Amino acid sequence: MYTPNEKDSLPVFVYLHGGSWVGGDINAVDILCQNIAHDAESIVVSVEYYRLAPAHKFPVPIEDCCAAIQWVAENSGMLRVDKTRIAIGGDSAGGNIAASVAVMAQKFNNLSLAAQVLVYPVVDLTLTFKAQSYRDNAEGYCLARGHCLDSFNLFALRNRQIQCHCFTNIEQ
Repeated sequence: MYTPNEKDSLPVFVYLHGGSWVGGDINAVDILCQNIAHDAESIVVSVEYYRLAPAHKFPVPIEDCCAAIQWVAENSGMLRVDKTRIAIGGDSAGGNIAASVAVMAQKFNNLSLAAQVLVYPVVDLTLTFKAQSYRDNAEGYCLARGHCLDSFNLFALRNRQIQCHCFTNIEQ
């Protein structure tokens, strides 16, 4: 947890690290979270441990992160945060999970989030890779197109199960 100052009733930003659903940790986003806390004058809760694929497939990581944001809401007094200013975000696969958690928090936990910040999130789960950005950046960068598909398949139980879950409700 990153605290910019000792004030009470600060907003809180729950951050989910990326890592292709199979890796990553809070060390990779440590400096980012420090900067967000300082610049936004917000407490940042970087979720250190959510279970990863392939040992823990969909929807386990999403459920873990739902539990994390619910914990923040339930413990807002102890954390000295404003329960009405809870935001969630993440990068890459963490952005994907953050988008899912935002939908589920409102739908199932009656928790209205103040904001959602998605940093290059994976949100096109059609698995067609037909988007122009997928074609333009398929090779030669940090993640190749094939690696992205392989990582997603390690995360997903069955492709149709993912597409029929809450992800399809994001557009509503």
